[in-house]
Amino acid sequence: MKALPNRVSVAIVLALAVALLYLSACSANRNDESNNVGTYINDIPPPPIPPQNENGITGSPENTQTRFIPTYGVIHQPIDLGGRIIRVASTGDGITFSGSFDEPDPATSENYRIDRMRWDNGQRVRHSFNFELESILFPHDVESVLSPLRTSVMAGNPIADVAYVFPFNVLPAIMDGIFISLDSLNLPNSDVLGPQVFGQPEIEFLGERWSFKHNGPDITGVVLGVNLDIINAIGAPNPVDLYNRGQWTWEAFLDIMRFASVSDANRYGITSPPDGIIGSLIAANDGRIISDALLWDMGSPNTLEALEFSEIIFSEGLWTDAANRQTWNWAVESNSAFFWASLVVFIDELPFDFAIVPFPPGPSNTSSNVGPGIWDGGLMFPQGSEWNQAEILMVVEEFWTWHGGEEELTLDVYIDLLREFLPTDDDLHRFLHAGRNTNFCISWMITDLFFIYGNFAEYFQTREMTAQQAVDAHRASQQEIIDNFFQRD
Repeated sequence: MKALPNRVSVAIVLALAVALLYLSACSANRNDESNNVGTYINDIPPPPIPPQNENGITGSPENTQTRFIPTYGVIHQPIDLGGRIIRVASTGDGITFSGSFDEPDPATSENYRIDRMRWDNGQRVRHSFNFELESILFPHDVESVLSPLRTSVMAGNPIADVAYVFPFNVLPAIMDGIFISLDSLNLPNSDVLGPQVFGQPEIEFLGERWSFKHNGPDITGVVLGVNLDIINAIGAPNPVDLYNRGQWTWEAFLDIMRFASVSDANRYGITSPPDGIIGSLIAANDGRIISDALLWDMGSPNTLEALEFSEIIFSEGLWTDAANRQTWNWAVESNSAFFWASLVVFIDELPFDFAIVPFPPGPSNTSSNVGPGIWDGGLMFPQGSEWNQAEILMVVEEFWTWHGGEEELTLDVYIDLLREFLPTDDDLHRFLHAGRNTNFCISWMITDLFFIYGNFAEYFQTREMTAQQAVDAHRASQQEIIDNFFQRD
């Protein structure tokens, strides 16, 4: 297994569609009862980049203690937060963009310029606003942060002032009243709540914004992995070539899966958890699973068309899954022409040559969507903190100005990561394309709705039910799950 670089969160192996964990978090102290803090300063320069020496190396550990740290804000006028501590709950090992890791060493840093810019900016922010950070770490599982937060908030004494929350936890937490909405904050000239140059809201629900994260490309997309060893062995068209020629369609996808299966009794068209293949095909056909009226909508035309295409795949024996079909399975089998994949799949060395392509758009697709969109994890403010959350947001935004307006440096962080796991830059760009073109449906945030796909796979394999019959058979039970989740009578 490849070693994950320090900048990558272990959330990458836990989330449904993998992402970097939080990349930064911080907050600030309540100095008064007003939420009106901070002033945007248009003519203040970004944090300076330390000069390079004759070898092109920026800065040095030896002179850090004597380096002048300017007392200014890039977005907000600094205010004195009294040296108080901001408690940050997460499952990560540090707060990357805050410069809370050890000072970068040019001899060991993977990208010393970026690491130095983060570190210097973090020093500036903590010095200019006079506060400190405390990381409260939890085990690397989805419930580990939410459970103690819920307990402590209900007791009136939250364990943290800001927390990184996994996307699957957000809806239950909002319904339980654990967090405050960003729209309740009053921060003049906020970047996250305004122009979104450095950060952005991530989760919007019930007409309000709840979580936020730094700006960067979406690496939570899902794609189709292509086993090139099989493609070459059977003489099938390369899906990458079909994609580049604009000929990558459901029909072409099905033809290759069938060709792979009939050429060898021990070979399959695709390996995937049922959730992955059915959900991805629905998204690529501009389908919905829950309507805007919060009704289970798998009988709608685009969604049913995708389910009928899934029925062909399962009923013809083109699919295999070595794991329990009711659960997400990250394993990749070498005897399938295609495999459903998110970034986590590529962490392990695959035993064959591969490429990636987006899911082909369905026949009813009128958008550029090629896969399911989900919420990413993000920072949220627990109820009951003694901090003024507007001040917390203020210093978070200051941390995220580390690149000084060179937004391409943020992309470089991800490019460096993806190059460690994907075979070519063309694969990298196709992966980013999939992340930019997703069809969001809130159903992906309600885990109890996932399990029905395993039933569908079995119905189609055994030909017990057609797609329409399966939808009709489960309409009432799925609607009950939705109503219970949203606490509707």
